[in-house]
Amino acid sequence: MIFCQARGLLRWPMLALQTLAQPDFMFWGAALPADTEFSLEDPLALDYINQQIGYLLLPALTTRSGHAQYFAVVLYGLELVDRALRTYQLPDDDGERRKLFERWERFWALACLESRKGALNRSDPDAMRGIRGAKKAWVPGPAALSLEYTLISRQLELGGLGAYLAPLRDLDLVTPGTLRITPLAAPIAEAFWEEADAPARGDRLDSWAMSILSPAKPPVERKLHGIRLATAGERSRLTSILGRKAQQERRPPNSLRWFGPPTSRGSRSPTRSCERPSTAASAPSRPSSAGSSRWRRLTAPSR
Repeated sequence: MIFCQARGLLRWPMLALQTLAQPDFMFWGAALPADTEFSLEDPLALDYINQQIGYLLLPALTTRSGHAQYFAVVLYGLELVDRALRTYQLPDDDGERRKLFERWERFWALACLESRKGALNRSDPDAMRGIRGAKKAWVPGPAALSLEYTLISRQLELGGLGAYLAPLRDLDLVTPGTLRITPLAAPIAEAFWEEADAPARGDRLDSWAMSILSPAKPPVERKLHGIRLATAGERSRLTSILGRKAQQERRPPNSLRWFGPPTSRGSRSPTRSCERPSTAASAPSRPSSAGSSRWRRLTAPSR
């Protein structure tokens, strides 16, 4: 912007706006680099309206929580952390749980990259949150990898836990106000490494994941317990669920639950996922006609 000086004062020049009969194009703003962690601005807040409609049609799935496998990654990580606190006799507080989960998430990210030999870009279906940080930490070759790297700035808020914790609590898979999974989530966590043809391999993968949470903070070997790091990535990366029929068909216990957008949380009474609302006073009234789709059985077949 050019300033003009008059009588010793800086003034804005007079600008005239002209209306175009047929604009050549419309845009919100300049496109950001493809490898940035941020998204374009939305001056009219259309993205917010889009999210609210999405909450009604697909509860618990948002623009930040759209990967089915990511739900399992977070649930397994929280369950792993819970066992690690007992195994290594660590302080049982949220701060320690977050630190251990972030370490698990960094291990998982490196395993995914190893399974793809480092060839993973931000638009790839297997790209995790913090792909840029993981690619900086991963190097080819047989040498062990360090977990002392930054996956993503403000990993707690922008990583997997920050993106998926609220939907998991809405689904009663994580206890509200805590970082502990509920009994409903136990089958999902238990099946994270499960393989019908090689059940022992799943136990070894679980042992490996547990070992990286030890206070000794060991580096990530390329092979441990007879299993390659690439195998761990193949079994857990975001597209792995597409080839695991047992995981796709796994369903939680028969339950009925009201799901609504976050904006309505304060006006509805929470219900437990494992039981039906017994009275009108203990649960929101069931909507009729179009709104009835928001009441659904968790065991209903996927559409």
